[in-house]
Amino acid sequence: MRRKLIHALLLSVGVAFFIKLLLEYDLDAIWSDLCRMGVSFGWILLLWLLVLGLDTFTWRHTFGDLGHRVPCLGLVWITAAGQAINGVAPSGNLGEIVKGKYLAEYIDPSDSISSLVLFNYLHLMGSVLLIALGAFLSLLLPSVPGALSAVLIGISVMLLGVVALLFFVSGKGLAEKSIRLFRRLRIPLKKTDEIIAGARRVDKKLREYYCQSTADFWIAVAGQVASRLVSVVEIYTICLLLRRPISFLAALLVMSASQLIAWLFAVVPGQIGIMEQGSDKLFTAMGFQPGVGFAFELVRRGRRLTQIAFGLLALALLGLRSSAPAPEEVVRDGI
Repeated sequence: MRRKLIHALLLSVGVAFFIKLLLEYDLDAIWSDLCRMGVSFGWILLLWLLVLGLDTFTWRHTFGDLGHRVPCLGLVWITAAGQAINGVAPSGNLGEIVKGKYLAEYIDPSDSISSLVLFNYLHLMGSVLLIALGAFLSLLLPSVPGALSAVLIGISVMLLGVVALLFFVSGKGLAEKSIRLFRRLRIPLKKTDEIIAGARRVDKKLREYYCQSTADFWIAVAGQVASRLVSVVEIYTICLLLRRPISFLAALLVMSASQLIAWLFAVVPGQIGIMEQGSDKLFTAMGFQPGVGFAFELVRRGRRLTQIAFGLLALALLGLRSSAPAPEEVVRDGI
């Protein structure tokens, strides 16, 4: 109950930020900017579909020798459904449970969990690499305040350290050690022994993947970096279509700052109001007039809503497929 109240409070704060921006700016001017987008919004949707494809490609290459068991189209639906839940859930990661549930229909649960651990690590790695690149290259942009570049560089260095540490410990029994740490801290867990046994299997799968699927690992890394770069292209394209063009380096900076804001305020459902406020402040700091960042983020908000709608549709299709009787059951019932 307390958690729901906290989430409701955070959502209220985000909505308040959103309403504040609506009241501050000339809505006719913002609407005029959005109207310039028109049917060109389709290009933004195409870029999102490309990101979805690259994320699915990356995830598929974390299965090792089990990739042939999972149909490509089915994996696209699972990925889209998981991303939709992540987009609306307060923690931003409940979609991983959805993905694990439906992936377990094709492969063993321990393989499913290990692939999710690997995918999320690769997603973190790709994001951090682009954040660091954007932070350091922001020094080349005269319109970016030096203090902002310094903060981004400091944060990116810390994140690179976290990525390196996770890579080192992921093959050292991290899952099992984490569960044992929870038990020592007296964090209540049900069926602890079974959870530890499952964690041990996940650790074994991770070690086997790193040792036996080196090529798949680096292909997945390339896929996730490409996915993050397409997100930068999306930012560049939105600004171009709004007739507020920026350089690719500036788009990279916007992506870096946006990702950090999303992580910092992950507990706010959908980061509503937070992303709009953050983007508006960032674009203003880059020399644009107030309101440009708000219009920019409204376009991205429209793309996210489309993404969520598509993902929820995919989730419904997955649910219908799971509830349908298997062919052998139909034959048996007929007999």
